[in-house]
Amino acid sequence: MLQTDLGTKDGFPEYCSNKLSPENAKLIHEDLRPIFKTTNLILLYQEQVLQIFRYAGFPENEVDNARRAIGKKKLDVMAKLETEFREKLSAKGWTTEQLDELWALILKQTGYSFNRGHSVAYGLLSYLTAYLKYHHPVAFMTACLNADSGDVSRIGILINECYKLGIDVLPPQINKSRKDFTAVVKDNEILFGLQAIKGLGDSIVAKILENKPYSGLKDFIERSGCSKSNIVQLIKSGAFGTDEKRKKLITYFNAIIDKREYKPVKTLPSPEKKLLDFGIDVNKFKDEKGKKDKDKILELYNARRKKDFDEEQRIKFEAERQGYIDKYLDDEYMWEFDTLSMFLTNNPLKEVKDYVTDWNDVQEGAEGVLLAVVVDLKRKKDKNNNVFAYVDLYTVNGIVEAVAWSSIFKAHSELLQKGKCIALIGRKGENSQMFIKKAKDFKVWLEDRKIEGKDEF
Repeated sequence: MLQTDLGTKDGFPEYCSNKLSPENAKLIHEDLRPIFKTTNLILLYQEQVLQIFRYAGFPENEVDNARRAIGKKKLDVMAKLETEFREKLSAKGWTTEQLDELWALILKQTGYSFNRGHSVAYGLLSYLTAYLKYHHPVAFMTACLNADSGDVSRIGILINECYKLGIDVLPPQINKSRKDFTAVVKDNEILFGLQAIKGLGDSIVAKILENKPYSGLKDFIERSGCSKSNIVQLIKSGAFGTDEKRKKLITYFNAIIDKREYKPVKTLPSPEKKLLDFGIDVNKFKDEKGKKDKDKILELYNARRKKDFDEEQRIKFEAERQGYIDKYLDDEYMWEFDTLSMFLTNNPLKEVKDYVTDWNDVQEGAEGVLLAVVVDLKRKKDKNNNVFAYVDLYTVNGIVEAVAWSSIFKAHSELLQKGKCIALIGRKGENSQMFIKKAKDFKVWLEDRKIEGKDEF
């Protein structure tokens, strides 16, 4: 590689090469050796450019002018400096070829460059974080997750990295989790924090933490101060265990439903003809002297009233139960995502995360494959009244927005539904969105992929 091809970023390979084989390193001009000696004879830092300007004979005010021009990518200012720069170095015996080569290097600094102070800081930080990641991976990744807790896409990338390191990232646990992500080093686990559960505000989380530990769901209901929606979200997230969530939600419903008991009346209605509404003929309860047995009538009256009361309560209970089921027990596959914005215990993509190219690495305008779960879908109509859709796709590297134009949506409408796990091929648009070309059921795609020579789509 020639020196003219190097700038700060492009110089990294040459830096390594010169370090390993210093006998092969070349200089544009021997006068640069004192300036380049600490960077394996390449131009690496902004400070070196300023040293070159000083070597050429520029006063400090013009050296600082060059610094600002490089930092703010002002090529017009650099162009004004070039003539004087060439004149000064020509007077020092530099050839035109050497000047061309050096000026090309300096201009590259206006595209990408950094100063030595930043380099030292970044380098030290890299060593420290690499040390922590290697020796204390659970604590390190927990810190990273907490630092980016507000960025769902970033959290997805970090969780993927945890999987690569053999660390399990689990839903929150009511007695173990704190507000933020919690490291459980001995178990090689990281728990989601309670704050990550949608719908739980700071005050609710503070109350939960203040009153723990809890002996069970019943104890939690009585002491946590949480509303019904809060408790439903906690159950769905897995905070009370990831097994039998549906059963726990039904148990919770049975615990909070208003169960009224029938209270017997102590007197008969007046007038007595109201008893006929309950199918009670008082004449059947008269003795030979015509005296009514009020105790038996009252007993039968209460029995008939209780029967009607119990039936009303049963109808009311079933209506409330069905309303609860319709509101809270639908789309069980999506509960974890809906509460945590992540799939953790039921993530179908976890084991195949490396099967396709990361969507972030696909070039704009190129085609790529995505393995994803449909987490949201908005249907629209185009000018010809045909239905197309905007689709939110959950991938191991975060949410990707996709568009299925009318012909594509019509062809794949059964797959493009919330909760479906699918494989897609499509073109990458401007803002990293995917324009879907074709979709397949994830399991079908996976089987096809295993067949040697068969195209993925």
